[in-house]
Amino acid sequence: TVEEAVKILGQLAPGMDEAHSKGIVHRDLKPSNILFDNKGVPYISDFGIAKLSQAQSGNMTGSAIIGTPAYMAPEQAQGTGVDGRTDIYAVGIILFEMLTGKQPYEADTPMAVAFKHITDPVPNILLSNPDLPEDVENVIQMAMAKNKEERFATAGELVDSLRTIASGQKIANEKATVKAALPRTAVKGGAQKTVKAGAKVVEAKAKKG
Repeated sequence: TVEEAVKILGQLAPGMDEAHSKGIVHRDLKPSNILFDNKGVPYISDFGIAKLSQAQSGNMTGSAIIGTPAYMAPEQAQGTGVDGRTDIYAVGIILFEMLTGKQPYEADTPMAVAFKHITDPVPNILLSNPDLPEDVENVIQMAMAKNKEERFATAGELVDSLRTIASGQKIANEKATVKAALPRTAVKGGAQKTVKAGAKVVEAKAKKG
């Protein structure tokens, strides 16, 4: 349900936004990288995973492209610049899967799936689950916009929209006005990190978006 999605993503969003504010882009967000402790608190694992650790995992679509095709943003599949909005796209896919039980794009090969992320329109989630509030479609379309300039600037903004929907209110169509302000910074370093929702990535205080 939307309420369950808000509960989970709402705990992950602060950690994601903190990482993005420091120039750290996950590039491989997917359900298997969301872990839960024995109290049901979600964590994001493998933040900033190195290219070498991915090279033998079968998750590469090219020699310099890191990620899992089913959750890969268009710019990532094309090997162009990534930033925090690349992860927002993956969150949109995860949200789609949470609310419908299936991924938005399916194909016979991983490369074919990656190509669909580049070329195919974002599926209407209401066709897969007509019982959802209509505004969920707007959230999915914005999170998975082909042009990253048209996506939510932060995970927090995405969750705020979902929270508004869960409360029974309508959301404003901000697609034409929201502009992301995150730096276009590539992932640095090769050490694997685990970021707890709301946790600090560095010792500095979290910057507001």
